[in-house]
Amino acid sequence: MGDAVTSPPPDPASAGSAREFIDVLDRLRIWAGRPSLRRLRHLAGRSTTPDGHPADALPPSTVSYILNGRGLPGLPRLAFVEAYVAACLAACDLSPEEIETQIARWQDAWRRIASPGDLESGTQPVKETTPSVHASEPMPARPTRARIVLFGLSGLVAGTLIATVVTLFLWPADKGIPLVRGEDPNRCDSPYVCFYDRGQTGRFRDVTDDYQSLNDSRDTPAMVNPRKDDVVWLRWEDGHSECTMPFATYRLAPRVAEIRISRDYRCPPYTGKHRAILDPAAVVPAPLPPCYVTTPQSRS
Repeated sequence: MGDAVTSPPPDPASAGSAREFIDVLDRLRIWAGRPSLRRLRHLAGRSTTPDGHPADALPPSTVSYILNGRGLPGLPRLAFVEAYVAACLAACDLSPEEIETQIARWQDAWRRIASPGDLESGTQPVKETTPSVHASEPMPARPTRARIVLFGLSGLVAGTLIATVVTLFLWPADKGIPLVRGEDPNRCDSPYVCFYDRGQTGRFRDVTDDYQSLNDSRDTPAMVNPRKDDVVWLRWEDGHSECTMPFATYRLAPRVAEIRISRDYRCPPYTGKHRAILDPAAVVPAPLPPCYVTTPQSRS
């Protein structure tokens, strides 16, 4: 098992023009492991339009429009930049304090590059079917939307850490499972979800509304889910069902029988006894995002 440390995100101070600013925004998403536009929308949450109507803070169409440079030569609105940066950093589990520090850097870079037109009203013409993404008046340096995102995210991160600790102390040490590494012939790559018992017994990829039988993978002791955004529901022979997180390896209690892959990216709260235990010692074969670097754990 290794200690995960973060590599520094792209620095917005390196941008000297609107085009370079957009390029650094794009590199930030790459650094975060290319979270899907759907996941960024969920992480950013909802905001309120000037006329008081609720709306997604990061509509996928707006993010695509911006990152493809279709809003140039103007800058995106500062509100968009704040929400986008917060969501990308949240996808890499940075702390709320770290995220606010990074957002302040992006705010400074935006104000340094913004043209008089950006600061006043963002006069670049856009079609009616195109999201309004050009800069208007600068917003105060207060990432309120980011704080809303971070509040919810901190609970998710805490839950993941608790699950890891529970695994270390409650799962028998002698019930080892094969570590599925990238060079292994039994590797499991997204979009598949794979099951193992001294080797791969089966893999599944279809998102379904109902459970499907595990067939030859029934009663297997391990599952690997390299999908970055989709949770996996498992159901045992006695009817017990449980949700497992994306991009993780799990040890499974006996008699698991069915699987359902869901487009949800987060599991609902669960307080019962887990039968699917997050395995912190296993290796998910999909490449880690650049924001994570695994270093060997020192031994005392």
